[in-house]
Amino acid sequence: MSSARKVTGVRPGEKALRKPPTWSEGNYEINWLSSAIIGLPPLLALGAALFGVAFEFKTFIVFLIFYGLNGFGITVGYHRMFAHRAFTGHWLLQAWMAFFGAGAFQGSVKWWGRNHRIHHRYIDTDMDPYNATRGFVYTHLGWMIMKQDYEILGNVDISDLNANKICRVQHDQYLPIALASGVILPTLICGLGWNDWMGGYFYAALLKMAFVHHSTFFINSLAHSSFFGAAQNYSDQHSSRDSIFCALLTLGEGYHNFHHEFAQDYRNGVKWYHWDPTKWIIRACEMVGLARGLVRTPNSVIERNVVNLLHKKASEELERTEKQLKAMDHSVRTPNSITWTEIEKRVDQGEKLVVVGDYVLDLCKPMPTGSGYTHTSKDIFWYSSHPGGRKVLDMFVGKDATEAMSGGIYKHSEGAFNMLLHLRIGNLKREE
Repeated sequence: MSSARKVTGVRPGEKALRKPPTWSEGNYEINWLSSAIIGLPPLLALGAALFGVAFEFKTFIVFLIFYGLNGFGITVGYHRMFAHRAFTGHWLLQAWMAFFGAGAFQGSVKWWGRNHRIHHRYIDTDMDPYNATRGFVYTHLGWMIMKQDYEILGNVDISDLNANKICRVQHDQYLPIALASGVILPTLICGLGWNDWMGGYFYAALLKMAFVHHSTFFINSLAHSSFFGAAQNYSDQHSSRDSIFCALLTLGEGYHNFHHEFAQDYRNGVKWYHWDPTKWIIRACEMVGLARGLVRTPNSVIERNVVNLLHKKASEELERTEKQLKAMDHSVRTPNSITWTEIEKRVDQGEKLVVVGDYVLDLCKPMPTGSGYTHTSKDIFWYSSHPGGRKVLDMFVGKDATEAMSGGIYKHSEGAFNMLLHLRIGNLKREE
């Protein structure tokens, strides 16, 4: 939507020189060109519909075809081939994607690729052009409606794009190429094909442009939000998420948490059943010799990410549970140290004390109900409710029941062992 400008003053590891422009502070300028490119097509298409311009079926087919051509020009070409170098495309494929990608009216390959590389390198910071921490609306539209301060954005290398002749030509001749592939061509097909010049222009060209815009914008907004059950399956170190719903809207770019962890992988949907038509097109291009060097992350690396994240989540959940248990029972927070001598004395006085591991348990301690320890006269005691009966428990009153509980008499479940925390009145102090 605008040509790339040189970024100065920001280097990897540094913070932005100043805060970016924001709506709330009013220190911004409107990018009228981008705003017009985004806002006028849907308004003009709506106006055409209100004034009776028919949307013929043949024109609808052209709409779908060019939605695919321009959309995949972005996802296959701009994104995975040029920005991430996930594979090497034959010059014919590069030219095709540069031509039809321009028709999406999202800027040149160089401008788009540069912003996208900045996004990956400085994700969720002020140096990220579509910083997800600034909210859904900003990442979807705001960053393009508001003029960017390129002195703030991060620094990345696009020397490969500058050296690519196809990218240079497309950048220099961007507007005529974009008009040809995004507006003129679909209009001509509908007009010359079945004399639907108006429908071709307003629907196959402009309405299609609006759909391609928002399909791509969802990659910046929806793919970085928790809407519709989006999940972080590979990392929680950034805002990106995986979502089949988002994948359906973005031609397969919705498995975004995977993508941000393994950005050079030619796949977004790594599983065979993931909806990722962009991946399938790239694979098909490889089969016919138009693509080579497809980058595939080893399964062992992917699984390591998955396992590490699961372990982290499980550890955090266990820590939360422990805190809840400690908050519920003062004796857990400050457990007493009880010797065998004291246990024997208290058993002689009628208490039902048992040792399991290092825990000293009181079998007549009220069991918790729900999330707290609020009890009535109808308190439930483990001694009276144990499924094995009181006789079994009486065998171990004043004794160590660790072996018996671990399979000597009955191999208890992990849940049963976890329940012991509620019965604990202290820790065993072993006498020398």
